[in-house]
Amino acid sequence: MEYEISIEVKKILFDLWKQSFLANDHFDNNSYEEFLYSCHWHPAMGLHLDFALTKEILKIKKSESDLDKAIPKVDEIIFRYYSNELVEKLLAGWSRYITDYRYKILSESIDAYFRQEYALTLCTFCCLWSNIINLIVTSNENKIEDTRRNYKKISEESSWYYKFFDNQIYYDCRNYNSIKNDVPGRNALAHGYFKSYPSKKAALNAIIFTDFLFRLWEKQ
Repeated sequence: MEYEISIEVKKILFDLWKQSFLANDHFDNNSYEEFLYSCHWHPAMGLHLDFALTKEILKIKKSESDLDKAIPKVDEIIFRYYSNELVEKLLAGWSRYITDYRYKILSESIDAYFRQEYALTLCTFCCLWSNIINLIVTSNENKIEDTRRNYKKISEESSWYYKFFDNQIYYDCRNYNSIKNDVPGRNALAHGYFKSYPSKKAALNAIIFTDFLFRLWEKQ
């Protein structure tokens, strides 16, 4: 009960904090999400009651007009924020939705992330996303076009969330020249297209996208 009350209080405080920024033209969801998308991070970053992270990202967005200079600064604060302890909490939360052997697969993938074995994390997660999306929409499709169609049912096509899914996760990748760095490209991973060993940023993006899917499941 204490946990539920604390979450409700946090939601109220976060909404008040956002309204304060909106009143002073300092916060706009769309431009904030677009900025994260441009920095090759999932657009939901910080919008789930993460006051400190959202505020730091906004500071960089406001002070750094050069995107190439902004990206490493954003990377630094996100890596610092998503400590191993926080990632463990995300994993624990997933147990509300997955209780069978697949939870062990998720857990082992997180352990690989902690060991800096990012390829294992990425390749495992990319194999689970279609199944998780099917569970959310109660479908049993397995083709890529079916996964895209099912994801549209739980995410607005015009949103930056869908654009990240479409252009940085499920983007078309048929050769090494099509690879996009630092994002968990499902098709590139499935076909073994690697220019170099996968980055921590790509692996953390995969974890955050997976957590986002479970948040969508909760809404459903």
